[in-house]
Amino acid sequence: MKKSFHTVSCIVSCLLILCSGGLPCTVQAETQLPVALSAADVLSEELLKGNNYTIVDPVRNDGLINTYSLSTSYGPIMVESTAQLMMRLGELKAMQAMEEVDRKGIFGDAVIKGVKAPVQTVVELVQEPVETSKNIVKGAGRFFSNIGASIVSDDPSQDNALKVALGYDVAKRQFAFEFGIDPYTSYEPVVKELGEIARAATAGGLTPKAVLVMVDTDLAMGLRISGTAKGLKELVRDKSPAELSKINQQKLQKMGVAANQIDAFMSNYNFNPQEKTLLVGELDTMKGVNDREIFLTVASSATERTVAVYYRIVAQMMAGYHANIAPVERIVAIDGTLHILTTGGTVALIAPVDYVFRTAKLEKKIDKLNEGIAALEVKGGKEVWISGKIDGEALSMLTERGWIVKENCSEVLIK
Repeated sequence: MKKSFHTVSCIVSCLLILCSGGLPCTVQAETQLPVALSAADVLSEELLKGNNYTIVDPVRNDGLINTYSLSTSYGPIMVESTAQLMMRLGELKAMQAMEEVDRKGIFGDAVIKGVKAPVQTVVELVQEPVETSKNIVKGAGRFFSNIGASIVSDDPSQDNALKVALGYDVAKRQFAFEFGIDPYTSYEPVVKELGEIARAATAGGLTPKAVLVMVDTDLAMGLRISGTAKGLKELVRDKSPAELSKINQQKLQKMGVAANQIDAFMSNYNFNPQEKTLLVGELDTMKGVNDREIFLTVASSATERTVAVYYRIVAQMMAGYHANIAPVERIVAIDGTLHILTTGGTVALIAPVDYVFRTAKLEKKIDKLNEGIAALEVKGGKEVWISGKIDGEALSMLTERGWIVKENCSEVLIK
């Protein structure tokens, strides 16, 4: 866990505040890093504490990204970025529901009675492959395609062949959807609990919806998902990783992305199947936008899952800008940083960062971006859209350099 605490900070530092060579400059009112913040100052009150967690002060900020410390029923954890925090809090809420399923004994004797049947089927497939296969021939094409993919795939998100054969993988995706979480999460307590519930439900012949009916309504209702990403998440629920891979590749091909770029992205397993599907799906909604392959090339460089999530959110925000703010002509990379150029000539930097403070590195980066934008000879203005807040000194610095700043823009862009 410790290895990835500053992953997003590192990538944002490289892409958003990487400074060029030369002598260090003197910056008036430069913020000393890290900044110690109170969780109550950056989060709404209802998020500060739950039944199985408490967010502990201070929140550390590196000039752009917050790092949160949580005390949970499953041990202390650190979470980098508010976006990652919201994902983790959703998983902790889901843990409550899954533990309630256990406490209520919803599966009961069904587990004991049913668990032998699927195991026996696998044994029979080995001992009597011809006769047994006659009894499970329906849907065999897709079924065995998924098993084959689970055997040969290098993707760590792909369940093993036994789990695919028993149907655990399908149940896991279905439960994750109902709980509103990523079926391919790397948070170990959720991985374990979700796997156990999927196995029990498969053995007992119970569907996720039937199980959730027996969970307290207020808790279950709080776990439902909504919004424009629902269709893509339904795809993740209904399709295996192998099937999602084919769908995503076909979408990228239709966008005109080169085969080698597609391969580089699809083979980057820091993007799990859900993250890949959401990112590709968002780019796919930007119909008519040129140079979407530039986004994919930059995103393919992600070296950690936290960075992959960062790029997926950038894709969502860019797609939201295109749909809700102004039509985008193309995606451009300026000094290694992704921007969108609107049909009206406005350049917009889209950044899912938490709290922006004025630093020497940020000033140098903005100056480099201004040089790159000037070279484009665009006719519109310059905008920066951030998901979080901006300090007054940082706002003044950006305004002086000709930028219009839009903060707290997640609700506007991601609907």
